[in-house]
Amino acid sequence: LTSCLKDGTDTIVLPLPTGRIPQEVIPDNLQDSLENHGFVINEGIEPPYIEGHYLASIMKLDYASDNVVFDFADVDMIFSKQLDRGLIKYVETQKTPNGGSMNSVYEDANIIGSGDKFTMYCYQYDNGTNTDSTNWNYKTATLVSGTWTASGIKDCQYAVIILEKRDDPYGRVPEPMVNDTTFRIFHDADGLADKLTEK
Repeated sequence: LTSCLKDGTDTIVLPLPTGRIPQEVIPDNLQDSLENHGFVINEGIEPPYIEGHYLASIMKLDYASDNVVFDFADVDMIFSKQLDRGLIKYVETQKTPNGGSMNSVYEDANIIGSGDKFTMYCYQYDNGTNTDSTNWNYKTATLVSGTWTASGIKDCQYAVIILEKRDDPYGRVPEPMVNDTTFRIFHDADGLADKLTEK
């Protein structure tokens, strides 16, 4: 099944959504591992309309495949430009207990689900620099799952996966998530990522 999208005078043929995370994005065995460790992947082609600004705080660690134990303060999440085809823009800011923060923008994230339940997923290539000023590249996937309500995202879960990495020329790799297919799962401690009112 396909549909068409116009790009200037060209017609681009696009596959219709299947309501599942493609294994080309996150391999099926990794999706199984996430679910086996408590992460809920809500499937379906009619996800709820979730556009808005949400704050998940405090984020508690449920599982880390690399055995690192830590929590982080919160995740500020903005969803916008949601389309019926399951595309959505996702902007997040992670904040650490010591006041640090990291911002990421995903222009072409995807959303699946049914009824009020959804899973958003996206991936990107990140660059990093270690203490020896050598560089690496790694491909990460981010997922957010939960149940949309007028007050926010109930039972909000957050997961991050390293899908691929390329070591620097000297064989050093980023810490602490150093291995391919490393993943971590978190949940909002009070069970609700609050919907914020824009000023």
